[in-house]
Amino acid sequence: MKKILRLAAMFMLTATVSFAQNTLTITTRIADMLAQLPADNGKEFNKNAEEMVSWGKAGIVEMVTMLTPAGTSDNEKIEFAIGGLTYYVNQNGQEAARKTVSEAYAEALGKMKDQDNQAFILFQLQQVAGNEAVATISTYLNNNYLSGRAARALARIRTEAASQALLTALPGTNADLQLNLVQALGDAQYAPAAGVIEKLAGSSNPKLQKSVLYALGEIGAVSSQTILANAAKAVAYQFDNTNATSSYLRYLGRLHETGQSALAEKAALELVNKATAANQTPVRSAGLKVYSDIKKRESVPLLVKETLRGTDAKYREAALDLGQQYMMAEGALPWTAALATAKPNVAAEIVTMLGNANAQDALTPLTKLLSSKNSGVKLAAITAIAKIGQEKSLPALLGLLSKSNAAETQAVKNALFSLKGEGLTSSIAAVLPKLPSTAKSAMIDVLAARGATSYSNLIFGELTNKDAGVQQAAYAALKTTATADNLPQLFTLLNGSSDAEQTSAIQSAIKAAVSGAGSKEAQTAMVLSQLSSSPKKGALLPVLASIGNANALNAVVSAFKGNDASLQQDAVSALSNWSDGSAAEELYKIGKETTNSTYRDQALNGYIQAINKSSENPVQKVIRLRKAFTLAQTDVQKQKILRELVKHKTFNSLIFAGQFLDEPALRQTAAQTVMEIAKTDKHIYGPEVKALLEKCLNTLEGSESNYQKEEIRKHLSELPKDEGFVKIFNGKDLTGWKGLVGNPLSRAKLSADSLAYKQKIADEKMRAGWYAKDGELIFTGKGDNICAEKQYGDIEMYVDWKLDAEGKDGDAGVYLRGTPQVQIWDTSRV
Repeated sequence: MKKILRLAAMFMLTATVSFAQNTLTITTRIADMLAQLPADNGKEFNKNAEEMVSWGKAGIVEMVTMLTPAGTSDNEKIEFAIGGLTYYVNQNGQEAARKTVSEAYAEALGKMKDQDNQAFILFQLQQVAGNEAVATISTYLNNNYLSGRAARALARIRTEAASQALLTALPGTNADLQLNLVQALGDAQYAPAAGVIEKLAGSSNPKLQKSVLYALGEIGAVSSQTILANAAKAVAYQFDNTNATSSYLRYLGRLHETGQSALAEKAALELVNKATAANQTPVRSAGLKVYSDIKKRESVPLLVKETLRGTDAKYREAALDLGQQYMMAEGALPWTAALATAKPNVAAEIVTMLGNANAQDALTPLTKLLSSKNSGVKLAAITAIAKIGQEKSLPALLGLLSKSNAAETQAVKNALFSLKGEGLTSSIAAVLPKLPSTAKSAMIDVLAARGATSYSNLIFGELTNKDAGVQQAAYAALKTTATADNLPQLFTLLNGSSDAEQTSAIQSAIKAAVSGAGSKEAQTAMVLSQLSSSPKKGALLPVLASIGNANALNAVVSAFKGNDASLQQDAVSALSNWSDGSAAEELYKIGKETTNSTYRDQALNGYIQAINKSSENPVQKVIRLRKAFTLAQTDVQKQKILRELVKHKTFNSLIFAGQFLDEPALRQTAAQTVMEIAKTDKHIYGPEVKALLEKCLNTLEGSESNYQKEEIRKHLSELPKDEGFVKIFNGKDLTGWKGLVGNPLSRAKLSADSLAYKQKIADEKMRAGWYAKDGELIFTGKGDNICAEKQYGDIEMYVDWKLDAEGKDGDAGVYLRGTPQVQIWDTSRV
């Protein structure tokens, strides 16, 4: 009711709010907006940004100048607002707002005294400023603390005025400030600055020298070549801390970009020819790339030449990558011609590149390489022609199999896995009977991967092959090639199988095939008809588990309840691997009632798996995991359940795990669980949560514990400071509870004496019907309602509840403040 009234009041006041907004002072509007940060979503974010823009330049200046020096007050919300505004006005269509904000930041900058805050605003200007802010930003270029920020902001503006301001400030400054300015001029790629910067080359200040080389590389002036080339040569064309080589390579790229391609091409070729030492391969490769990026397809003759003469595999790889990128107009001819003189390892690399490039005109010459005497070349050709020819390559590839060795057979198999086209399976089926065993096994694998159900009889025919490898491949292929029509054959196979691996393969095939045999009811009926007469009943139970409906479940439960011990084992296994969570209760019953420790352990593991498979919400799954604890009899089992709780992060899962922080065998697992649940959800907090996390600090051990403890301390410091969640039931007794006297209205009319008298009677009735046991508040079914003694305001209430499984027509509920009732019914009777 409270929220409804509040909404109504807001509706009635709407007309006056918009009028009043215009009369509020900017200061008040700023305070109101800051109070709403951070925004909950994108819509609120945009609304806040639009509000700030509506203040105009003066309002934004006022907000920015509210920033205070560090240690005097918290700037977090103002900085958050400014950062959000900067992001907003950088979006498309916000040019007018961007300019206003830029002018406001620039004006505010001059009114601020604290340099850290000025640095923050210069960073914002770096993102939003245009020419309108150049004059203001330029005044900070000679400030030792702010020069770098100001220079980067001007470089980002990148207009003639901004770049000229940087250049004007450069002469006469100290080396540290020159470093900032030179770097910024490079970022701006300001060509008129090249001559001035070149005069700084050879500086004794290593940082400035590095910055000079960087800037000259970015600007790309013809006059800078000697300086950059000599700097790269001086470090033996290595990539080192001076970045001389990197700057030179960047310079060559910039020459090409600025129309000086001939000069860049010549210099790149010099690098290729000079940087020939083993440790110069990276820069030689980079030079080759610069040349190829300029010449494009015309670079192929050089790339072929460098590939053939290259003794370094990495360098050849670079040349071949470029060759793939810049295949010539006549296609693969220069590369296939080179195969005649290439060493075998290089030839194999070229063949692989042509395959990756899908060079269609290379298909015929590469197919001829299938008869190569070199294994590496032959294997590369198999892969390449499959990529290029696809289905057209089938005759050649399948023709190899009659005489191929193991490596070649595997290469053909891998190639066929990636082949497209409908004719693949029919082509394989046609040659399969005549293939040698190794090749036959490989092709059965390909048919299986393609789900070649049209050739299932061919697969069945190979189940009796004398070669063990072929047999194994055929059994494995049944899963994807058999259909519902093959089920009679599969059932017969299952009944006669004595090999565990083959039995498993047949079971998998039956599971897949039966899934296409109509409805789940029809599938179950088919399997049950086999079950009644099968000599291997246990082998059919996993099939029922894969179907997973109620009839299948009843049949497997009945099998467990029988007197056949081996069938019981199969039944527990089937229930533990049920297709969904519907077997959970049956597994719980087995775990609760059995005296066989193996069955209990299997049932517990299966019960946990069923919880994970169920569609229940996390709160319900936590209740089930708590129930699983009643089955656990070993520390290992209990630890497993505690670890499972981490998957279902709720307040109650954390509290439950926290109960075991004092048990020596479980305390480490419990601490890990509590920590993982708490740190992922800051809505889980309160005195109990805090106490458990603090307990974890004294519990965690191991190599990661220091890091984990620091995480916990950080999490605790960020949690809300209000009371949060508190328990209203202590899990031990009825402390904090009383009997219910009437309802809120009738109770309010009683005098103090009458209320005390009736309360005493209500308490006696309550205690006769309610008690605490094993952490649960239990009602006997006789007596009257129980009521919390404490009064609560606005609440979010968590209640776990259970109804007696042996009872009938369960009916309970929770009355919130005495009325209305949240009803709890046993809906299974409906």
